[in-house]
Amino acid sequence: MRYFFCSLIVVCCACGSYGCYCDSLDTAGREILLKVQRTFLLPVCGDATLEERMHDPSSCALGPRLSEFACWLTGSGRDSAFIAEKLFERCKSLTSERRYDIDCSLFEPAGDSAAPIVIGIYISIGCPWCKQVCDYLYDSVTAGSLKGKARLCVKLLSASDRDMALLAANECGVFWKYMQRLAAIEERLDENVLYNAADGMGIRLRRFKAAMRNKKLRERAMASRKEGLDNGVKGTPTLFINGRRYDSYNHPAWIMDAVDYEYRRTAAGPERSPK
Repeated sequence: MRYFFCSLIVVCCACGSYGCYCDSLDTAGREILLKVQRTFLLPVCGDATLEERMHDPSSCALGPRLSEFACWLTGSGRDSAFIAEKLFERCKSLTSERRYDIDCSLFEPAGDSAAPIVIGIYISIGCPWCKQVCDYLYDSVTAGSLKGKARLCVKLLSASDRDMALLAANECGVFWKYMQRLAAIEERLDENVLYNAADGMGIRLRRFKAAMRNKKLRERAMASRKEGLDNGVKGTPTLFINGRRYDSYNHPAWIMDAVDYEYRRTAAGPERSPK
């Protein structure tokens, strides 16, 4: 499953320049897309239509990105009303002025410590998609296209025994290696699987199990959970990009696009947020 996941991401991200998804649309899809482009207004770009700004990143950096997103939705068989709704949600998410505080001290962030963008992600290790998204983002910030641009900060939304295994691995100095090992496991992560994964890495199980029961570590997990709930997090994975909540598709290709947009807008200055 992991190899299929990675292959899917390679296909989705291989386009590079805008137009990849748009070029693959059939005639019916192009008609739906054209309707959306001519009617969807961009509040961040003077209420111009998407059609007017889809090829003009100099005056509206978000225009080409939203156009490609619309093409992707169209290609997946969505109708114009659904596409317009998701475009507005993405536009609002990427340009929101509201920021949330994310404490990144629970685990050592992955990536360059000087990277200007912080990706905060609340997870539960029992969530298969959390593992996959974290694994992909880890590769991106340490060796991929986000290297030097972003660092990845993991937060817990639970203090369950399964999630305590992550804190135990952290106490043993192998948090990210343990995360990568769990990402490659397709079966349900019960207690025995978590122990076997640790044992297979050469971690002393006595120390590992003791850390999983450590009251101070559990308090840290509970504090992370409280922070998440205070930030309005209700499920996992939930992401924040430089403190801005990401409320769009949790597909890694579009998370990457959002991080890249934040990286570029940080240098260029913000576009206005829709009301």
